[in-house]
Amino acid sequence: MATTEQIVKRTLESKAESKRITDLYIEHKENSKWVAKNIEDLRKRFPDKYIAVQRKDVIEDDADLIELITKLRKRNLDIDTITIEYVTTKPIKLLL
Repeated sequence: MATTEQIVKRTLESKAESKRITDLYIEHKENSKWVAKNIEDLRKRFPDKYIAVQRKDVIEDDADLIELITKLRKRNLDIDTITIEYVTTKPIKLLL
């Protein structure tokens, strides 16, 4: 049976993890909005490439997704905090 101290510790850890997940979600959402807002400029700078965005800034790019992730890992960056988007040269048309 868990002690009160263990229960409190687990509860605090759970709350901290929930906050981390919420913060990551917000960061990715803001990065995605930034990409959408700046897509025309990004198409010129990174045609048909994957981009890694952190804090509304492109920190790395590559035409190959695996290579991009490899570059990020070599830089010892926390992949969880980075938004990766593919920048097409042509706008995507959605059929509804």
